Amino acid sequence: TKGRAESGLCNWRASHCLGERREGEPLVPVVLVVEPQEEAAYRKAWPNALLLVLPRPNGTAIGFSRWVVQMLCSESRVSFGPPHWTGRELRLPFIWMVDDLLVAFYKLEQPL
Repeated sequence: TKGRAESGLCNWRASHCLGERREGEPLVPVVLVVEPQEEAAYRKAWPNALLLVLPRPNGTAIGFSRWVVQMLCSESRVSFGPPHWTGRELRLPFIWMVDDLLVAFYKLEQPL
């Protein structure tokens, strides 16, 4: 999300976005990706949101943001530093990248 801390549609935990969570289902992580200069505004507007703050300002291109998310989801390692190096991989096999103007997903069912 960029430049819409107050107006962006970032409440993806609401049931109208991801549906009602059934007992036993894992919690779907929702992460807002923001540029460093916008972190304070998003933390103020969305205090309970999980933020991924980009390592540098992105300017106007969205490609860097998407690349960072792809790298994080496919190539991350959990390490706590010596003497507790684990090298355990952190991978998210499926992700959705959506704009902060999107209201909800809908499922289209077609008869066979």
